[in-house]
Amino acid sequence: MGYGSSPNVEILSEPGSRFDPGAFERELLKNAREVSDVEFERWNALEQVPAAATAVAKPDEPNEWRPMAREPEHVWLAYRGATAAVVSGDERLRAARDLAALRLPPGLDRSGFDVIVGAELLSSAAIADVLRTDGLPDEVAWTQLAEKWSTTRSEAQRFRETAWNWIVTVIGDTPPSPEA
Repeated sequence: MGYGSSPNVEILSEPGSRFDPGAFERELLKNAREVSDVEFERWNALEQVPAAATAVAKPDEPNEWRPMAREPEHVWLAYRGATAAVVSGDERLRAARDLAALRLPPGLDRSGFDVIVGAELLSSAAIADVLRTDGLPDEVAWTQLAEKWSTTRSEAQRFRETAWNWIVTVIGDTPPSPEA
Protein backbone atom coordinates (compact mmCIF):
# COMPACT_ATOMS: atom_id res chain seq x y z
CA MET A 1 0.00 0.00 0.00
CA GLY A 2 3.02 2.27 0.19
CA TYR A 3 2.47 3.28 3.83
CA GLY A 4 5.50 1.48 5.27
CA SER A 5 9.22 1.66 4.72
CA SER A 6 9.05 -1.53 2.62
CA PRO A 7 6.03 -1.05 0.36
CA ASN A 8 4.95 -3.68 -2.12
CA VAL A 9 6.80 -3.40 -5.41
CA GLU A 10 5.83 -5.46 -8.42
CA ILE A 11 8.37 -5.85 -11.17
CA LEU A 12 6.34 -8.14 -13.44
CA SER A 13 9.19 -10.27 -14.65
CA GLU A 14 9.32 -14.00 -15.12
CA PRO A 15 11.03 -15.82 -12.22
CA GLY A 16 14.27 -17.62 -12.92
CA SER A 17 14.61 -21.39 -13.20
CA ARG A 18 15.75 -21.65 -9.55
CA PHE A 19 12.73 -19.81 -8.20
CA ASP A 20 11.15 -21.76 -5.34
CA PRO A 21 7.57 -20.57 -4.88
CA GLY A 22 7.24 -22.44 -1.57
CA ALA A 23 10.33 -20.76 -0.11
CA PHE A 24 9.12 -17.41 -1.41
CA GLU A 25 5.73 -17.91 0.24
CA ARG A 26 7.29 -19.01 3.56
CA GLU A 27 9.53 -15.93 3.58
CA LEU A 28 6.60 -13.68 2.72
CA LEU A 29 4.40 -15.12 5.46
CA LYS A 30 7.16 -15.16 8.10
CA ASN A 31 6.45 -11.54 9.05
CA ALA A 32 2.79 -11.46 8.06
CA ARG A 33 -0.02 -11.15 10.55
CA GLU A 34 -3.77 -11.26 10.35
CA VAL A 35 -5.42 -7.87 10.70
CA SER A 36 -8.49 -7.35 12.83
CA ASP A 37 -11.75 -6.03 11.42
CA VAL A 38 -11.14 -2.80 13.35
CA GLU A 39 -7.69 -2.37 11.78
CA PHE A 40 -9.08 -3.11 8.33
CA GLU A 41 -11.76 -0.45 8.83
CA ARG A 42 -9.09 2.04 9.96
CA TRP A 43 -7.22 1.55 6.69
CA ASN A 44 -10.48 2.03 4.78
CA ALA A 45 -11.18 5.24 6.76
CA LEU A 46 -7.93 6.71 5.47
CA GLU A 47 -9.54 6.92 2.03
CA GLN A 48 -12.15 9.30 3.47
CA VAL A 49 -9.57 11.84 4.64
CA PRO A 50 -9.08 14.63 2.08
CA ALA A 51 -6.13 13.94 -0.21
CA ALA A 52 -4.51 17.25 0.74
CA ALA A 53 -4.33 16.19 4.40
CA THR A 54 -2.78 12.79 3.74
CA ALA A 55 -0.34 14.22 1.19
CA VAL A 56 1.02 16.64 3.77
CA ALA A 57 1.05 13.98 6.47
CA LYS A 58 3.10 11.49 4.46
CA PRO A 59 6.77 12.45 4.14
CA ASP A 60 8.72 11.70 0.98
CA GLU A 61 10.99 9.36 2.92
CA PRO A 62 9.77 6.44 5.01
CA ASN A 63 8.86 7.53 8.52
CA GLU A 64 9.81 4.91 11.10
CA TRP A 65 8.13 6.88 13.86
CA ARG A 66 7.17 5.05 16.97
CA PRO A 67 5.19 6.78 19.70
CA MET A 68 7.17 8.19 22.59
CA ALA A 69 4.41 9.89 24.61
CA ARG A 70 2.73 7.42 26.93
CA GLU A 71 -0.71 8.83 26.12
CA PRO A 72 -1.84 9.82 22.60
CA GLU A 73 -4.17 12.37 24.21
CA HIS A 74 -1.06 14.38 25.08
CA VAL A 75 -0.07 14.56 21.41
CA TRP A 76 -3.61 15.66 20.53
CA LEU A 77 -3.33 18.42 23.17
CA ALA A 78 0.03 19.49 21.72
CA TYR A 79 -1.46 19.51 18.21
CA ARG A 80 -4.31 21.74 19.43
CA GLY A 81 -1.86 24.12 21.15
CA ALA A 82 -2.88 23.07 24.66
CA THR A 83 0.44 21.55 25.72
CA ALA A 84 0.20 23.28 29.11
CA ALA A 85 -2.59 20.83 29.99
CA VAL A 86 0.00 18.02 30.05
CA VAL A 87 1.28 18.01 33.64
CA SER A 88 4.62 16.22 33.21
CA GLY A 89 7.44 18.14 31.53
CA ASP A 90 8.94 14.89 30.24
CA GLU A 91 5.61 13.89 28.73
CA ARG A 92 5.23 17.34 27.10
CA LEU A 93 8.64 16.85 25.49
CA ARG A 94 7.73 13.36 24.25
CA ALA A 95 4.41 14.66 22.87
CA ALA A 96 6.23 17.47 21.05
CA ARG A 97 8.65 14.97 19.53
CA ASP A 98 5.79 12.72 18.40
CA LEU A 99 3.99 15.70 16.90
CA ALA A 100 7.12 16.79 15.00
CA ALA A 101 7.70 13.27 13.68
CA LEU A 102 4.09 12.88 12.52
CA ARG A 103 4.15 16.08 10.41
CA LEU A 104 0.39 16.50 10.58
CA PRO A 105 -1.38 19.10 8.48
CA PRO A 106 -3.01 21.96 10.38
CA GLY A 107 -6.70 22.14 11.17
CA LEU A 108 -7.61 18.47 11.60
CA ASP A 109 -10.54 17.59 13.82
CA ARG A 110 -10.11 14.69 16.24
CA SER A 111 -11.48 12.19 13.75
CA GLY A 112 -9.02 13.25 11.02
CA PHE A 113 -6.19 13.29 13.56
CA ASP A 114 -7.03 9.74 14.65
CA VAL A 115 -7.28 8.45 11.08
CA ILE A 116 -3.89 9.84 10.02
CA VAL A 117 -2.16 8.90 13.27
CA GLY A 118 -3.80 5.47 13.04
CA ALA A 119 -2.36 4.98 9.57
CA GLU A 120 1.08 5.97 10.88
CA LEU A 121 0.70 3.47 13.71
CA LEU A 122 -0.40 0.67 11.43
CA SER A 123 2.47 1.33 9.01
CA SER A 124 5.09 1.26 11.77
CA ALA A 125 7.30 -1.82 11.82
CA ALA A 126 7.63 -1.50 15.61
CA ILE A 127 3.84 -1.45 16.05
CA ALA A 128 3.58 -4.52 13.78
CA ASP A 129 6.10 -6.26 16.05
CA VAL A 130 3.97 -5.39 19.10
CA LEU A 131 0.78 -6.60 17.40
CA ARG A 132 2.49 -9.92 16.64
CA THR A 133 2.97 -10.40 20.40
CA ASP A 134 -0.78 -10.13 21.03
CA GLY A 135 -1.88 -13.03 23.18
CA LEU A 136 1.59 -13.97 24.38
CA PRO A 137 2.36 -13.84 28.10
CA ASP A 138 3.95 -10.48 28.92
CA GLU A 139 7.32 -11.95 29.90
CA VAL A 140 7.57 -13.83 26.60
CA ALA A 141 6.51 -10.77 24.59
CA TRP A 142 9.02 -8.48 26.32
CA THR A 143 11.82 -10.98 25.75
CA GLN A 144 10.96 -11.44 22.06
CA LEU A 145 10.75 -7.69 21.47
CA ALA A 146 13.97 -6.99 23.37
CA GLU A 147 15.81 -9.56 21.26
CA LYS A 148 14.33 -8.29 18.00
CA TRP A 149 15.14 -4.65 18.80
CA SER A 150 18.47 -5.31 20.56
CA THR A 151 17.33 -3.51 23.68
CA THR A 152 16.57 -4.30 27.30
CA ARG A 153 13.44 -6.10 28.41
CA SER A 154 12.55 -3.03 30.47
CA GLU A 155 12.66 -0.79 27.38
CA ALA A 156 10.70 -3.36 25.38
CA GLN A 157 8.11 -3.53 28.17
CA ARG A 158 7.74 0.26 28.26
CA PHE A 159 7.37 0.55 24.51
CA ARG A 160 4.89 -2.34 24.32
CA GLU A 161 2.74 -0.68 27.00
CA THR A 162 2.98 2.68 25.20
CA ALA A 163 2.13 1.06 21.87
CA TRP A 164 -0.98 -0.61 23.31
CA ASN A 165 -2.09 2.74 24.80
CA TRP A 166 -1.92 4.19 21.29
CA ILE A 167 -3.50 1.17 19.59
CA VAL A 168 -6.47 1.11 21.97
CA THR A 169 -6.99 4.89 21.92
CA VAL A 170 -6.39 5.69 18.26
CA ILE A 171 -7.22 2.50 16.42
CA GLY A 172 -9.70 1.00 18.85
CA ASP A 173 -8.41 -2.58 19.02
CA THR A 174 -8.37 -4.21 22.41
CA PRO A 175 -5.07 -5.10 24.08
CA PRO A 176 -4.14 -8.63 24.99
CA SER A 177 -5.79 -9.90 28.14
CA PRO A 178 -3.65 -9.59 31.27
CA GLU A 179 -1.96 -12.67 32.61
CA ALA A 180 -3.64 -14.42 35.51
